[in-house]
Order: sequence, then structure tokens, then C-alpha cells
Amino acid sequence: MGLLDVFSNQRGPCLSLPRAPHFLNPPLLCVIFHADEFHCVLLLTASNCLPASIQAQQQSCHPDPFAILDPEKYLLLYARGGDWYEALDDCQILRTLDIPWSLDDSRCLVAHIVAKPRVAGDLEQKKRQQQTLKYLIGHDLEQEASDRLGELTFTRRKLASPRRVELKNRHDVLYATEPWVTQAPVPSELEEWLNRKLPVTLHYMSKISFSILVDLKATPDVLLQVFGRVMEEQGVEYDFSEELVLKVSGREEFLSGENSLIDFLWVRQCLKASQDLHLSVVPVSNLPPDSVRFVDWPLVDGFSGQFSAHEDLSLHGKDLDDIFMISLLDCNRKLRVKLLGFDIPQLPSKPPQSVFVEASILYGGKVLCSVCSPSKPFADEVLWNEWLDFDILLRDLPRGVKLSFTINACDPKVPTSRDSKPTDLQRGRGKVLYFVNLLLIDHRSVLSQGPYTLHMWSYPDLEDGAITYQADKLSSATNPHIDESMAISFLLDRYSFPVVLPNTFRHSNSSASPTSGLFPDKSTASTSSLSPQGKFPLEKDSVTRRSPSPVFNTKGDHLRRFREESVQYASNLPHFLRDINWLDRKMVEDVHWLLGLWDPGELDVHVALELLSTDFPDEIVRKLAVRRLEALPNDDVLKYLLQLVQTLKVEPYHDSFLARYLIQRALRVSHTSVAETLPSFQLQINKLFPLMQLDRCKVMASKKKPLWLEFSPMPSPTSNTPVGIIFKEGDDLRQDMLVIQTLVVMESIWQEKSLDLNLIPYGCISTGHNIGMIEIVRNAATIAAVQRSLGGTTATFRNDALFEWLRSKCPLQEIHYKAVERFVKSCAGYCVATYVLGIGDRHNDNIMITDQGNLFHIDFGHILGNRKRFLGVSRERAPFVLTPDFLYVMGRVKSRNSLYFQRFRVCSAYLLLRSHSRLLITLFSLMLLTGIPELSAAEDMRYLREALQEDQSEGQAKAHFLEKITECENLGWTVQANWWIHMVAGIK
Repeated sequence: MGLLDVFSNQRGPCLSLPRAPHFLNPPLLCVIFHADEFHCVLLLTASNCLPASIQAQQQSCHPDPFAILDPEKYLLLYARGGDWYEALDDCQILRTLDIPWSLDDSRCLVAHIVAKPRVAGDLEQKKRQQQTLKYLIGHDLEQEASDRLGELTFTRRKLASPRRVELKNRHDVLYATEPWVTQAPVPSELEEWLNRKLPVTLHYMSKISFSILVDLKATPDVLLQVFGRVMEEQGVEYDFSEELVLKVSGREEFLSGENSLIDFLWVRQCLKASQDLHLSVVPVSNLPPDSVRFVDWPLVDGFSGQFSAHEDLSLHGKDLDDIFMISLLDCNRKLRVKLLGFDIPQLPSKPPQSVFVEASILYGGKVLCSVCSPSKPFADEVLWNEWLDFDILLRDLPRGVKLSFTINACDPKVPTSRDSKPTDLQRGRGKVLYFVNLLLIDHRSVLSQGPYTLHMWSYPDLEDGAITYQADKLSSATNPHIDESMAISFLLDRYSFPVVLPNTFRHSNSSASPTSGLFPDKSTASTSSLSPQGKFPLEKDSVTRRSPSPVFNTKGDHLRRFREESVQYASNLPHFLRDINWLDRKMVEDVHWLLGLWDPGELDVHVALELLSTDFPDEIVRKLAVRRLEALPNDDVLKYLLQLVQTLKVEPYHDSFLARYLIQRALRVSHTSVAETLPSFQLQINKLFPLMQLDRCKVMASKKKPLWLEFSPMPSPTSNTPVGIIFKEGDDLRQDMLVIQTLVVMESIWQEKSLDLNLIPYGCISTGHNIGMIEIVRNAATIAAVQRSLGGTTATFRNDALFEWLRSKCPLQEIHYKAVERFVKSCAGYCVATYVLGIGDRHNDNIMITDQGNLFHIDFGHILGNRKRFLGVSRERAPFVLTPDFLYVMGRVKSRNSLYFQRFRVCSAYLLLRSHSRLLITLFSLMLLTGIPELSAAEDMRYLREALQEDQSEGQAKAHFLEKITECENLGWTVQANWWIHMVAGIK
């Protein structure tokens, strides 16, 4: 029932207006609906909001005045703060909307609502948009979006509000020219540039190009000032009044803002690669228009889907006519579900003899309690028709809790019943056959009631598919293939009114609830575009917090002491929250009060990321984590983007703080637009990539036949190095993405301490199932190619092969010295990284070296200690690759010591990673639900913990890693033997 039902003959609670203040006499409320040429005035008595008390006054004789309340025909809009808001939810009660009320001459409360007819719009354009969206995400949302108030459609409409706000407030020029900068210290190898001048070549259209020497501490504005003086001296005409910006030649990257040149990522990359810096001076008017259009949709009220305070909904002291919905907190009965039965269109090929149904309460990734039905013989239709009782009060159910059903094969030797103990069930349950979940409190905070028939998912039989079960079993999605899927039917208790979870208590100041301060008033909440329900403010100290009990005192010295001491316990917050009983409402209220006082800035990033895991489904907890992430710069967000996107899977609802945060960050960062990916290579490349020109294409000689593609930027005043990618189909590149992202994080950890180990985390992106692209590293060769060029397969045992190859590439002594220096650093970095991550299958075709001596690894198909085996025996015995030819480059010949080797043995890189072990483990644990075969269970984290020696002292950890170096030295010959076999066998 919704706004429309107020005119029906049924008792409809959903057009319930606020009670008139006691000083109003007579207590009347007035809602004026405006629609084109007419308006309709509704008068309601404050004491009774039933249809019988409604008086409608029609003007201009609209043929069907009540049609304005049909959501399929009209939008209901109201103005507030200079913006228009839409009453989106049919079940919305007016008191949850922040509608401006006024007092007319007759002392009646008046509200104006505009009824705007819905416009059909351009159906063809909408169809094209849906097709584009389907192609981009690989999924047709229209198949699931038939219900206007279903969670998917409802959320998409609500998320248009923060998008609209963000686009409205966005500065187009600053957005289009936002630079990529870093806050990391200057690497040691670049420090010499701080005392030197950097040559920069400026290009202005086709009129002039010139080079200047600038200090790396200069800002882009200094370069533009020099440009203006040169133009004036050379007498080149240009519009002095037009705003100019510096663009990297051949790239969609800009140098702008107040940062020094050394802070720009592209400048550092040019310095490391000894590459000239070419900048184009571009008039702002020549920049391409923003492809993200501003659509003037009305905002959605921040309280859509949230209901009044518990006191407003409480049944205490109310007549039946005053009840419009029930507060969940008044439901003191226990949860129960009546299992009716299940049916399946076609029996499986190997059906079990008997089955039972297990119903569980699932909160996050934790099962709070379970009950089981008696077992029955398996058939195409099985009926139970009996109640399953949970030992949980309805009032204690948290938002986001799910009712989970599994159909399990059982061992006939072990009987099952409702009174079976979990240990008995675990021994006799057999395997899970089918599963499905239902949100007990839906996306609009309404308790699920009545009968349900859910189409279940089959537990995958294939080993690879079974890995994704851990993620799939947390989803509340049902099987869309209803004609061929198992359907389970059940009944939940029904009530005469909707049962809703209120958004807060309302107490006086003297007896304030611990959660009363966590929710602002409506005027504050509605301005927060990040808040999914509008009830959580983003701004610190924007709410008043009150003590839950005399034990806590939030005033004066006690509050100050709490804030000071909370910093000491911030790292232990996840451990504390894991021990909370989230079914104890009083305890939860105290926790929410505590978290409301917490300064997000006190949390380390790894703690915030950990709070976004499946262990913490509570909204207040996740909101605190997201607020910490808001302070991250763009380059740090990119470091953790894989995990943040993956974490969306565990959000109970589509509309969440994390989803809104990611949308807003995406709208604030300018992206280089690529027209489309490559669904078919026969498509014309120039049409797909209007700013790129295809220079070279070849099919590589490997099993999966990947494409080698080379592109060069078209509009550029200089001859830029082509950009090369490998387009690959048949391999799951998600694991490679995870490893490369972790290498970026490791590199940032080292650079924070001015330790630059020359890692090359090349670009890699998985664009679909077993399909993706990999960046080509220029001027590099595999170790196998180096060895083939110096004697063929026998060169694998030649210790000086790599040294001689480097000397041929860098004949000058000074350059050769730098190449060896770079080799030692990069070798040290990758030895530490590959050991910590347990990267296996290391042969001479997936280890490469550049002409400048930079060693790097590729192809990360085996991680976390998983090694290739032959006849059950591991082919790799050394902890990491440190072969005699690597040691030879370092001067380590016949165990003779050398300065380079002594520097290599310094364990600072390993110890720095160990000090950030919690961050690294958290990054991997957040990816457990991806379905990556070698990262699918918590046990897979054991290797990381052992490699990082978490339980040992720093001295013991250092001794441990030095032992591994010695072990690699002694086993170097085994690596060479494996490489020889690899080359002889011709394995790719």
C-alpha cells in the first residue's frame, strides 16, 4: 500500500501525515497537489488519517484527480533548499519525507506537492543505452529490473541523486585536467635531479616548439609564465585571455595545480626511463567536452526506505485507527518459518536417497543459528508443511540479516531431525545440493512476511566451479532459470500492518539512547549524498552524541581521555567487533555509540580495509571504514581498488556507503575514454580507438595464440614510443592482477623509506571471463632468450651468460655500472616479493631483463606456495630464484664475497614488508571470494603468515630470510637444471 491507497476503501497507513501541534485548533493537515492546469487540495484531520476523513476539493475539473497518486502516471515532487525531490517509494509515509510545512491563515499545516506527468521519452535512445550498459558489464539488468520498487531498480534510481549532486558541483576544467601526483618521497636514484635542471620541451599547436631548463621544484604555472614570455619575445600570436593547460604530448595526462614537477608521476617516470619530457600547451577551449552529461533528475529524499523513530511507530497507547505500521522493536515473538516443501522440474542424473532442509540465519559470513527439517526420500516434489523455530527474537534481527536455505543429501545411517545437534549433522549431512537466501529485512527496511517461493542455485559439481560457492552462498539473488531450477516454498509469519525497522530511538536529553546521536535530523541527513539512507552524516562532529549509561561520560575530561586512548586501541578494533553479539540490541547500541565517537583518521588503512570484510556487515562499522578511505589520494585508492570493488560482493544491499564512495570518486577523476574493448578483432581499430593508431599486429607463437598489438598516439608533435599490449584469451588474468597490484603496494612501502628496488609492475587487466590485456615492457628479453643468444640450451649452465649479455648492451663502463646497480636492486626486490607471495613456476621464460639491467618477473599462475609438481614431487626446491648467473653479475663467484652481494643480503626490504604484514594479509583475504583457485579459503593465508614470520621477533625473521638466501645459493644448480629441461622440451 502506498500514497495511492489513501483513496481506497482499505485501511491504508502509507499516507500518514505528521500529527498537528497541540496548539493547532482545529487540527487539520492540508496537502496541495499541483498538476499542470489543475490542483487538488486534500484535507486530513490530525487525529485520524483514514480515507473517511479526507475531503478533496477539486479545481479546474481534472477528469481523474486521484490518478495523480498513481506512480506509473505521475512523479510526486516537492521543493526543499532550492532543489526538487521525488517521493520515490510507494510505501513512503509523508512523515519520513523532509517536506516543508507551513501554517496558513486558518492555522492548518500546508504542504505543496507537484504531480508531474511521466514522459515516455525516447524509447530508442533508452534501448541503445541499455544495450551499451549490457555490453560494458556483461549482464542484462533489464531482465531483473521488472519491478519498479525491486532493489535493483530502486537502487539505480536512488544512486542517480549523488551522481547529480557530484556533477552539479564539479568544476569542468579541474575535472578534465586533474593530474596524477604522488605523495611518496623522491626515490634515492632520482635525488640527484633535485639539484639539477630538467629539460622540458613545450609545443604550442603547430606554431612553435622550444626547450627550457627548469627546476623540479617549479610548478606548472611557472612553465606557463615562461611560455607566455617566450611567445611575446618571438612575436607569436595567441589569445592571452584564454586559459591554458599543460598536457603530456601523446597522452591524456595533464600537469596542473600547485604541485612541484617532481610530484607528478609522469615526470618521475620520464626521469627513471631517461626519457625526454614533452608538454603541449593546450587552450582549455580545445579540450574535448565532458562525455558524462548532467541530467537534471529530481533528487531522492535521503530517508527513502527509512522509517520514523521507534516512538512514532510504537503501539503503546495507540488506537487501532492510529496504527499505520509496526516497529520491529515491538515484535517480541521468536522468528519461525513454515517449510512447505520443494519441487524440481527434472531430477538430477544421480539423485540422493534422502535429503533434509537446513534453514540458517546468516549475518555477513557467519551463521548465527540453524535448524533442520527431518529427512525425507528425494523426489521431484517433497512436502514437509511444518514450522521450523529459531531461538531468535524478531526485534533483535539486524539490518542485512539473511534467511538461508540449503537442501542437503544425508547419510541414511545418520537420522536427522529438528533436534539434531550440529556435530551429528556435520557427520551425516553429506553434501550441499541446492542453496538460496532471502533478506529478512529488505532494502527498504521492511520485514519480509507471508509466502515465498525461491528458485535455488545448484551446488557446482566441477571443482573449479565449487570454489565460487563461498561467494555465491552470501548472495540474496535467486536463480533466474525458473523453468529448470529447484524451487523451495515456505511461509513467514504475517502481520496486519507492514513491520519496519525504525531508523532510531527518540529520547530526551536526560535519558538519551546511545544511538540517538548517530542519526542526524532530517535536514542534516538529506544533504549527505554519500549516505545510502541519508541517516549517516559524513561530516565529523555534525551530530550530537549522548552517553548510553552512567558508565560512559562523553563530557569534559572523560571524552577527551577517551579520544586520546582510542588511538591506542584502533588496531584492535576488528578483534573487538568480532566478539560482539550482533543479536544483542543493547550491546549493538553501545557499540554504535562508541563508533560514533571514533575519529576515522585514527584508523590505519589496513584496519579500514579489514572492517569492509565479510566479518563486519554492520552499517555503522562499514561507514566508519569508508570515512577513513575518503581521505586517501587518488594513487592510494588505485592501490586498493581491486579489493574495494571485490568487497561490493559482500554488501548486504546494492545501495551502500562503499558503493556511493566508489561512484563519487569515479565522478571526481577524469578518465581516458576508450570507445570499446575488442569483442572481435575484425572491427576497425581506428574507429574503436580514435586517439590511437595501430602500427603492428601479430599472432604470438604460444598455446593460446595471443595477439601482439602496438599502438602509437596520433595527435602528437613528437615521435612517441608505441604502446604495446598483448590481447589474450584463455587465461584467468585476475590472479596476475592481484599479484601486480601487490607489487605496487610493496613498492610504495619501500619508497616510503626511500628504498627503490626498481620493480616493474606492468599493466594487466582482466576484461572478462578468461580474457584480458597485458602491457608489453619495451626493450626487454626473457632469460631464456638471453641464454639462447649465448650458446643455446647449454647456456643455462653458463654462469657468466647474463653478465656478458648486459655488457654487450651497456658497453660503456659508467652505463654498465648503472645497469649492474639496477640489476642488484631489482633482483633483491623480486627475490623478496616472490618469496613473500609464494610465486611458483619460475622458469627462464617468465623472468625477463631490460637492456638497462632491470630484472622483473611475469606470468603469476601459481602463488601462495603452490608449485608445479611432477609425479607428485615439486619441481621447484629453492624458495626463490637466485641462480649462479644472477650471483655472477653481483660478483659472487665461487662463494667469494663482494660489495654487491653484501648489499643484496641486507634484509631491509623483507623487514619493511614484515612490518606491514597485516596490510598484505588483509589485501589477500578480501579477495577470498573471487573464485581464484589458489586463493579460495582462509587456510591459503597460512603461507603469507609463515613467509612473513608474523609470530617471530624481528631478529628471528631476519635470520630466517638469510637462511633462505643461503638455501637458494646451494640449490641454484637445481633451478638451472629445470631451466635446461624447460628449454629442451620447448615448453611455452
